[in-house]
Amino acid sequence: MPPARSNQPQRSKPLGNHQTSWIWGRHLVQETLQAGYWPVLELWLADDLPESELTATARLANAADVRVQRATRNSLVSRCRGEDHQGYAARMAEFPYHAPESIFHKPTRFPFVIALDRIQDPFNFGTMLRSAEIFGAQGVIIGTREQVGVTSQVARSSVGAVNRLPIARVPDLAAFLSTPEPKQFTVVAASEKASSVISDFDFRRPVLLVIGNEGRGISEEVTAQCQATVRIPQQGTLNSLNAAAALAIICYEARRQQALPIVVD
Repeated sequence: MPPARSNQPQRSKPLGNHQTSWIWGRHLVQETLQAGYWPVLELWLADDLPESELTATARLANAADVRVQRATRNSLVSRCRGEDHQGYAARMAEFPYHAPESIFHKPTRFPFVIALDRIQDPFNFGTMLRSAEIFGAQGVIIGTREQVGVTSQVARSSVGAVNRLPIARVPDLAAFLSTPEPKQFTVVAASEKASSVISDFDFRRPVLLVIGNEGRGISEEVTAQCQATVRIPQQGTLNSLNAAAALAIICYEARRQQALPIVVD
């Protein structure tokens, strides 16, 4: 069935939290449809998209049981309020977070989970999710206090990783780290004040890595639940790395160690 074309006057709709209501852009919309995890409530495509794109996207939408609707590019701007929509806009349901316990039950040779404490910048958060997914983390745990959730900006900067990486949200991150599932892991905090560098820490065991707020680091309550601290060695004059960059570096070091042959004494 061809996509439906709208003849209604186009205007912005009151949808509550706007940033969690719409996603846009060809890659993100297609990736979200293909993943089939985050429910799409409405899908709008520009009426001047090439037929090949319309056909491909309609196929993905049909598989996800989503109706395709068509409209002008200007009307898409009024809907998603993003001029860079590339002819793709989707109104989303509330993001479905995973149950936190489920993240620890995923079978893997080198268990590796990430907890983020009070990350407030959506672009940082999205970039961190992208790194976590690329380096094969089992999932990411976030709290609710001073922590951005999954929004349109987060989804876009994650390049769709929000659809592939299990993300759990808990009311109190420090309290959750004291529960049985995290206690099966070595909880390690990233801090520029740590005495041990990441290359000296053994990541070939179940590890739960904690990264803290962009400016203030990890809270005292969360730090109290950590068994170790590590730092990234630096040679420059600046005192710390961006939180997203730090996460990517530590994830790489963890996977580098895990790829080494195991030597038995």
